[in-house]
Amino acid sequence: MKKLTLIAAMTASIFAINAQAEGLYVEGGLGQSKLEMDSQSEKGTSFSGTVGYEFLDLGQLQISGEANYNRYADIQDLDGVDGFDVNMNISSIGLGTKLNFQPVDKVNLFGRLGYEKVTAEVEFKSDSAPGVTVSNEDVQHSMTYALGGAYDVNKNFALGTQYKYSKLENDLDLSNMSLFATYSF
Repeated sequence: MKKLTLIAAMTASIFAINAQAEGLYVEGGLGQSKLEMDSQSEKGTSFSGTVGYEFLDLGQLQISGEANYNRYADIQDLDGVDGFDVNMNISSIGLGTKLNFQPVDKVNLFGRLGYEKVTAEVEFKSDSAPGVTVSNEDVQHSMTYALGGAYDVNKNFALGTQYKYSKLENDLDLSNMSLFATYSF
């Protein structure tokens, strides 16, 4: 009898947690970022993680709030600095909103607007003096814009793609094209 009561309590708590988490989703992405300045550009592999909550559902239109982390690029051996190997790591944390439109069943088109704290860590290693390294960190705050689409594989799982853009200081453009998977609770 005790085992049956325990199983019933565990099952009820799983349903209760799922009911409380309705509207919550997590998303993971993998893509390629491009950092451009004037006629120069560098590319790097990116990954991201997002936690969101759908707070308004109007049938075909949904609005969500999101928090995210992005690792845009880890670029090795940048050109342009004589006598140094230059490595750069670009990442961000951000908050934003997502406007999702579902024109037909299982197909989602969306736009995202966000505010991100972008951090670029740059490391200079001397070619002529081994062991001599200089590091610098630059933090910028930027608005980000994204457009994308997704397909609902089932009620809880979707696959999609998005293009994201951010204009940084000093005429730097940061863009990212990614594929992602979303799990909705």
